[in-house]
Amino acid sequence: FTRWPFMTTHTWAENPRGLWKLQISMAPGKNNAMDTGSFFEWTLILHGTKDAPYDKQVVDGNKHTKLYKVKRVHEAMRKA
Repeated sequence: FTRWPFMTTHTWAENPRGLWKLQISMAPGKNNAMDTGSFFEWTLILHGTKDAPYDKQVVDGNKHTKLYKVKRVHEAMRKA
């Protein structure tokens, strides 16, 4: 991949402060042979908001939405 953006929402509710480390691993390919590759550069871009996105929006009780799960994690972090 050349300049391919890998994106995720799985880190929502993650505190962006601190040391970030990029770990790369390759699974064995056909016949357990290891493929090789070259890694030249990477960039980490964090997007966020000062205020939690659910503070000004109604988050319904649908426990399967990402925003609902993030709200629960933030509430638990505040209580700890």
